[in-house]
This record gives sequence, structure tokens and C-alpha cells, in this order.
Amino acid sequence: MTISGMEKLTLLDYPANTACLIFTQGCNFRCPFCHNKNLLMDTNGDGIIDENEVLDYLKKRKGLVDGICISGGEPLLQRDIESFIKKIKEIGVKVKLDTNGSNPQKLKKLIDMGLIDYVAMDIKNDFSNYDKTSGVDNINIENIKKSIYILENSNIEYEFRTTVVKELHSITQLEHICEYIGPNARYYIQNYRDCSNVLQSGLNGFSEKELFDIQNILNSCENIGFSSNLEGKKELSKEGKIVQDADRLDAIGAIGIARVFTYGGKKGKAIYNPDEENNIITKKEYIKNGSNTSISHFYDKLLKIKQLMNTDTAIKIAEHRQKYMEEFLEEFYEEWNGRR
Repeated sequence: MTISGMEKLTLLDYPANTACLIFTQGCNFRCPFCHNKNLLMDTNGDGIIDENEVLDYLKKRKGLVDGICISGGEPLLQRDIESFIKKIKEIGVKVKLDTNGSNPQKLKKLIDMGLIDYVAMDIKNDFSNYDKTSGVDNINIENIKKSIYILENSNIEYEFRTTVVKELHSITQLEHICEYIGPNARYYIQNYRDCSNVLQSGLNGFSEKELFDIQNILNSCENIGFSSNLEGKKELSKEGKIVQDADRLDAIGAIGIARVFTYGGKKGKAIYNPDEENNIITKKEYIKNGSNTSISHFYDKLLKIKQLMNTDTAIKIAEHRQKYMEEFLEEFYEEWNGRR
């Protein structure tokens, strides 16, 4: 292990735990806003901390220090990280890993071996802007997607986070990230702060008001969906209610009908099953698997949307689209049963 820095105690880096924090040398990204440019390149051995020093400290402080945060650089570039973490686990402390998600194979292996208790993964930007934000051409986005999937399907605690820079990020890009990770993920936005050790000068963070607006919009985006309100209506700002109405109107009417059958075909769902006509599944079943057939989706969701609108304009539009869907269903049943 090539360890270039160590903080013996942190109360901030490992949620709900006291921890020791170490920084590994070397990174495969060159994010222009990186505060640790001295960790990016290989070193000739200057300033390297022997891993035994870290292990000895953890042994002495066991009971006072709950865990260790392994940060960087990019820790998963370290060839000896598996054996190093095994030694840490033998001491009996927890392990939190910070990663950029570029090595899903090693990430999965460490999780499957039970060597990691918590992962914080940086999502640099939406996928179309990853190269610019990571400072590297031709980033393998599939690896980033795989790492997200691995964490979301693991049995450990995890979080996603994004350092936001005015010159590199927009609210639309952050909305895309929220779509990637879903509404239930633990997601943190860190505002960029300039410093003398940053890789590229001239960058800026957002103002407090801008950050407040970003948080407000993202919160609305996370809570506008039909599924996210099944267990109870979420409180939204005025702007959030307008966005929610627009999202719901997209799901009904002629375009909504087209979307239902396109999605059903992609997922291999039957168009209609008379044996479960108008069969409305439970909230839990809907969240987990969606509707059983394309036609049943009208009864599970689409025909309920009109009554959920917030604004007068949306209600008026929804009434017209609701009528269109009801007429479509009437025609569908007539043709299905051979009456037309």
C-alpha cells in the first residue's frame, strides 16, 4: 500500500463513527477541482507512510476509533488493498472506502469478501459530461454504471456524492444523476471551495442561494414520481408542484398510451390478460415489479393520475386526457371481445 497521508481522528468522514483517515497515492482521474493534486502522481517514496504504522495505531486505539476511511487518490488502484484491509478487519474495526467507481470488479470482490462496511462513491457528473469533469478522455461509463448497480444491490451501507462546480455542473445534469441512482439513494452535494492546492485555478462554487435552489429542485425531482407518493403525499414547493404536474401529464393521454405499450413490450409484459381484468395490485407489488400487463397499468396508475393534479391548468388538461384514455379502453375491450 502506498499511503501518502493520515489523519488520526475524524468525526466527519465516516457517518456515526469515529475514524482514522488515510490517503492513498495515485489516481486515474484528473478532476480539475481536485484538492489533492499531490496524490495524483506516483511518488519516489518521499513522505510515504508505512502501512504498519497505520495498523499499529488502529490496534492501540481500538475501542476509541470505530473504523478507518480509505481515501485517495483512488484506493482501488492499490494492488495490496485486499491484503491490507484483511489485516484491518483482523484488528476488529470497520472499513469505509472512498472510490470514483472506475473499478467495479475490485469493488464487488471486496464487498463479496465482507471486507468493506461502507462505500462513498463519487459521481462526477451526468454520463454525457464525465470526460470533461473527470479530466480524462474516453472514461468507461459502463464501469461507473456497474459500480452504481453493485452498491445498490449490496448489503452494505453506501452513499453517492458530487462536488458541484459552477463551470462544470448544471441543475439538469444533477437531475440526471438523481435519475441514475433513484429516489431512495443517500446522495450528498458538496460545494466546491477554492484552495491553493487545487488542480485547476479559476473555478467557482455556487452561492448559498444557488445551493438552496438546487436542493429545492432536486428534492422536488426526487418526490414528484407516482411511486414515491404511494406511501403518502410528499410536501413540495410551488415549483415542485408544477414540475410534478408536468411529469404526470406526460404519463397520460395519447402519448401516455404509447409509452405504456412501448415499455410493456420492452419488459416482455402481456398486452392484456382477461383472467386478471382490472386487477389492482398492492402498492408494494407495484413498486417492486410494476403492473402485470399493459392494460392493467391503466388501472394501477394512469386512471388515478387526474385526481392527483395540483394546479388548475393541469387539472383541465388531465380531464381531457383522462377522457381519451377511457375511450381508448372502451374501444380496446370492444375489439378484444370481437364486438367491433
